[in-house]
Amino acid sequence: YRIMSLNIQDYSFNKDETRYAQIAKLIQYYDADVIGFQEYGEEIDARFTSTLKSLGYTFIGNEVSGSHNRVPLAYKTSRFTCVKKGWSRLPGEVGDRPWHGVSWAVLKDKTTGQIFAVTTSHFYNQGTLENKVLIRQENSRTVLNITNDIIKNYNCPVINTGDFNMRSFDEAYHIMVSAGTLTDSRFIAARDGIMTRIGHTLGSSIPAEGSPTRTIDYFFVTDDVNVLRNRASQNMTSGCATDHFPLYVDISFAA
Repeated sequence: YRIMSLNIQDYSFNKDETRYAQIAKLIQYYDADVIGFQEYGEEIDARFTSTLKSLGYTFIGNEVSGSHNRVPLAYKTSRFTCVKKGWSRLPGEVGDRPWHGVSWAVLKDKTTGQIFAVTTSHFYNQGTLENKVLIRQENSRTVLNITNDIIKNYNCPVINTGDFNMRSFDEAYHIMVSAGTLTDSRFIAARDGIMTRIGHTLGSSIPAEGSPTRTIDYFFVTDDVNVLRNRASQNMTSGCATDHFPLYVDISFAA
């Protein structure tokens, strides 16, 4: 299976039809089985969701959140049925708009019967540095609790992805990986594991090899997930389509 994370950036970025065509081209090229989105704004919903469905995906969006869902999921209609789905707002500050959340879905392969779950999150990144740091720690605990609930109720592998707005030295990251439930996919990938350019592309250009950028987009997986490949798209279509490199993993499941 191929799982993709895509922060689609709905604000302060090129909003013409060319960008939506580039996003569609990315999705067709990488042919992911499941896509976790972030920053999927109202305009994108209005202008792109029908295209996504025409590419063969079932969309999990506003029906699970009760309002506009900025972290929807999409999965291949031909390959999976959805066993259960849900959404939770992630902790933020009082008065914070409900942009930061986590969507999740338990999926069943129509052919093999394999069941697994995917979550997509966008962690808090507003306010003062001190507040952001503390709130992201609570965001990590929320995602970890959702993961544990899915394991308890469905006894299945879980893949968590998203724009976590945290670095690997942050306490929020430590919370995600220290409980023994989740592992950063980069460190167990059989191929292309340690990528240095995962996160913001800093606009519509591709950084030179070795140039510094923040790694803030991740996959965190349970120990019954085999990570065959961990990769960030780093081509010009990606750089012009959004401000994050799309990230994907190829996975199988332990017997």
